[in-house]
Amino acid sequence: MSSNIKPVIGIEVDGKIYNYKLFESLELLTKTYSQRKAASQLGIAHSVFNRRILKAEKELGYKLVRKVGSGSEITKEGLKLLDIYHTYNNRLKPNENIRIAGGHIITGLLESLNLPFNIEVYSTDNDSAFNLAKDDLIDILALDDPLLAFQENLNFTPIAFDYMVLVSSFKNNFNFKNNSNNQFNIYDDNGSLNIDENINPSATSYEYANFNTNKKIENIEDLEDLNFVAVKGTAQRLVWETLKDHNISFNIEKEVVSQFDAFKLVRNSDNLYTFLNASYFNGSNVLKDQTRHSIGFVHRPGYNKRVDDFLDYVLNNCSDIIRLEGFTPIGF
Repeated sequence: MSSNIKPVIGIEVDGKIYNYKLFESLELLTKTYSQRKAASQLGIAHSVFNRRILKAEKELGYKLVRKVGSGSEITKEGLKLLDIYHTYNNRLKPNENIRIAGGHIITGLLESLNLPFNIEVYSTDNDSAFNLAKDDLIDILALDDPLLAFQENLNFTPIAFDYMVLVSSFKNNFNFKNNSNNQFNIYDDNGSLNIDENINPSATSYEYANFNTNKKIENIEDLEDLNFVAVKGTAQRLVWETLKDHNISFNIEKEVVSQFDAFKLVRNSDNLYTFLNASYFNGSNVLKDQTRHSIGFVHRPGYNKRVDDFLDYVLNNCSDIIRLEGFTPIGF
């Protein structure tokens, strides 16, 4: 079918719908400052143009157009209404960029890839991104956790695997590195030297060890009765499910929407823990196997060739970079 299809919209104000013809008329007035010239460009009589404006003004209860000398101009209220129309109408126009919205982890990965495509990436939580997708405002929904796709029966394409690591207070975790004098320097996670102490080398690895002054975490039973910061819309759900399956009691002290917010809360506390994506954070692998999950895209195959080409490129040409960013590419 060869057709010239162009969508047009109307605006509903207080229960009354004003169609595109009104806004088309107002738009031309901003350029011609003449009702007669605007009517002529629309191919309608001046009387029809004038009745269109007067009818809308009566229903709205305020003036849209005012006389200025021998011409006409749009009022402040008319310009505000026209701006609202443009906001929605612009969403119908084709966009040369591929618009992607989704979780902080996968959008962060996308921004690290060298892609031969023009993309706009919006980092948010899964629910907000899903709302944008339902309103057809994005081309690709990017998910840090595939659960939403399964729940909504969406077409999900995984691009990589990740898992969750246990992160605890900065005060309770140190990196130990052995120096040439068999003396251990204590470093924080940024590599900054904190303390020089003599520590028995047999107590820890020469290369690296986690040292927790409150509680040593070696297996799932050591997670009993810990206080956690939860992050909404992430694969942490796998942690909570695993703990419940093993009858491990735990407390969720606070829920946030960003893994980075959870990280800051935990690092500045004395007794809080959280599980965050291993691709972005260092921590204990105590639940590595139980929390392995995929990250990926939701889109409509065959609807937009540029989007299909984009996904094919990521899947077939970005494995090395995905691995360098701390993920496991699909197929590896």
